Amino acid sequence: QVTYDCWLTAMNMCEPGKDYKDIGGLIENYVTEKGFTTVRNFCGHGIGSVFHSTPNILHYKNNEPAGQMAYGHTFTIEPMICEGSNKHVSWPDEWTAATADGKRTAQFEHTLLVTNDGIEPLTGKLPDSPVQFWEENSKIHKGIWLGNKTT
Repeated sequence: QVTYDCWLTAMNMCEPGKDYKDIGGLIENYVTEKGFTTVRNFCGHGIGSVFHSTPNILHYKNNEPAGQMAYGHTFTIEPMICEGSNKHVSWPDEWTAATADGKRTAQFEHTLLVTNDGIEPLTGKLPDSPVQFWEENSKIHKGIWLGNKTT
């Protein structure tokens, strides 16, 4: 639940003119207050003619000059939140990662489009999609999150 709610908190602050670096501080503050950690070795990213492009969206407090959100930007927010250590180990398949202490993690991800007045999830659910328990139990937004646009 903490992973879902920190993810929503971060997405809700997104709009033209906001700094990308501020996403990480919101996520880290939310999860550490609840006793969790955020992975630092993986990040969200820009989506463009190259799939994994700038800006890098760090999910922890940082001062990286990643720029500001602007109309038409497309990027991901995909925090990985851990019960214990945020250190990872890579498996021999060179794809799978696990926490160094073997404790559980959770992750949510959306590809997001910056609009004139907020963001729209490009990988989001439809208004008539089934509501999951983490959506029902959210302290940030009850039900299906369809973006934060005001119009």
